[in-house]
Amino acid sequence: MERARHIPRLLRGKEVDCLRGHGRTKRYEDIAAGVLVRPIARGVRDKRYPEDEIQALIAAEIRGESVEQRRAHVERLMTARVSG
Repeated sequence: MERARHIPRLLRGKEVDCLRGHGRTKRYEDIAAGVLVRPIARGVRDKRYPEDEIQALIAAEIRGESVEQRRAHVERLMTARVSG
């Protein structure tokens, strides 16, 4: 019997901003700094963020992980997206 795969909910940018307590500009700054995952493009103007990745990064920030640790975490998450 094949095991069911977890499919994460995809969040809009505004939902990510609300969860993180920051605005759009901070979201883009954090993506550029490598401490937030890049969105998944679902179309030309439709970008979404996997909820489980955002929750994991919020938890890392709460744990007090350094910027370097969070960058490494983002890199692992982005690699996992491609390798499935």
